[in-house]
Amino acid sequence: MASFETLSAFDAQFIYWDSDRTPMNMGNICIFEGGRLFDEHGTFRLDDVRRAIESRLHLVPRYRKKIVEVPGGLGHPVLADDPDFDIANHVKHVELDPPGDDEQLKQVYSRLHEGMLDHSRPLWETTFITGLEGGRVGMVQKIHHAPFDGASTVDVLYLMFDSTPEHSDGAEAPPWKPEPAPDPWVLMGAKWGEQVSTMWNTLLGAQPYVPTGAPQPLGELAESMGVLGQMPKPPATSLNQSVGPRRRYDWVHTSLGELKKARALVPGSTVNDVMLTVVAGGLRELLASRGEDVDDLVLQAMVPVSLRTDAEKASAVGNQVTGFSAPLPLCEPDGRARLARIHASTKELKEGRQAQAIRAMTQAADFAPPALMAAAGRLAVEQSSFMNLTITNVPGPRHELYLLGAKMLELNPMCPIGNQLTLNVAVESYVDKVSIGLVADAECHPDLPVLKQGIERSLAELTA
Repeated sequence: MASFETLSAFDAQFIYWDSDRTPMNMGNICIFEGGRLFDEHGTFRLDDVRRAIESRLHLVPRYRKKIVEVPGGLGHPVLADDPDFDIANHVKHVELDPPGDDEQLKQVYSRLHEGMLDHSRPLWETTFITGLEGGRVGMVQKIHHAPFDGASTVDVLYLMFDSTPEHSDGAEAPPWKPEPAPDPWVLMGAKWGEQVSTMWNTLLGAQPYVPTGAPQPLGELAESMGVLGQMPKPPATSLNQSVGPRRRYDWVHTSLGELKKARALVPGSTVNDVMLTVVAGGLRELLASRGEDVDDLVLQAMVPVSLRTDAEKASAVGNQVTGFSAPLPLCEPDGRARLARIHASTKELKEGRQAQAIRAMTQAADFAPPALMAAAGRLAVEQSSFMNLTITNVPGPRHELYLLGAKMLELNPMCPIGNQLTLNVAVESYVDKVSIGLVADAECHPDLPVLKQGIERSLAELTA
């Protein structure tokens, strides 16, 4: 009997937004020690790497599932086993020309993240890059945002790689046989029943009868709409314009120790407050260099918040997030004062209902007809947003990871851009290191190094 997994409305929106101009892909650049990844002749061990990764795929079942559309748009797309799955389509290798420096790596990474993943296959690719200085090996992880969220990319790293230099060959992996493809008529019937059930449960709050008075879920939805209606509107800046197909990528490196040192400047502040502060400092320099007025400027940044519990981290899939819109006072030139303002704002937001309201609205999307959501999703790519940018902070691996005995040295994050958001900032930790990944539209941000240098100066100011 065929089996399939249904994408939630929130997950499915990333399929609807997906295009060659705005591919909804995320991932990481990992950099490994090279020695053990090459054989005695100096050849990259691609076949061994493929076998090592394939031996772990039973731990990430969605890595063998592809998107299947529901006929007539009666339901959101589903995930079903790919009967033609071939690891060679997903684990690839490219070699850089000399000198193989970090700038070349960033350029290759930018190119690899341009364009959509092939929807006829499972939505992920991993490309290994050789020819780097010092014999290092780069790895570009590219995962679609529909089956996975940002926290999932870290979970995948934990599952795919070893926690010690001794490689486990995955001999315990069970043999895999794809489930039969779902019958279109079965899908249509299942989705129709699912829609009726979802509407009924939404109206009744999953109760077997209609309670007296107004249905509580609808009352909560109305309250959430009121909360979101009070959110500040994002100011007009050069950050928000139509997104093109080309990408530019860079990163800033720091450490957890440095961030904790900066946090001590304002009692009660968090590492996330520090990250928002230094990004705001970099944005102040970027926009000022473009001749934009920053004296009274307060940007609005969407800050996603994971809803996963510790028990769910190894098994949960899909997008389980909410978030809040944090004000970034670019008007404040002093780093310490900016940190104090941001801490006060985020503390108030965490105690308020904005995050709950955003979560309620995303859950309410399950009530909308899938065909309407698909059409709205395609239109939304060109619509103005209720924020200026997204700043994501994902806790990464707390211990060192290895591939075939080769140690991972660096982890640099990447998130997609779209919906008039030409810049995305993603922060991820690895052991005691922290990387700030900057993903930008290449045409809109030819001056991305100005932002990088501004963030570095803001970090230096807070940690001096």
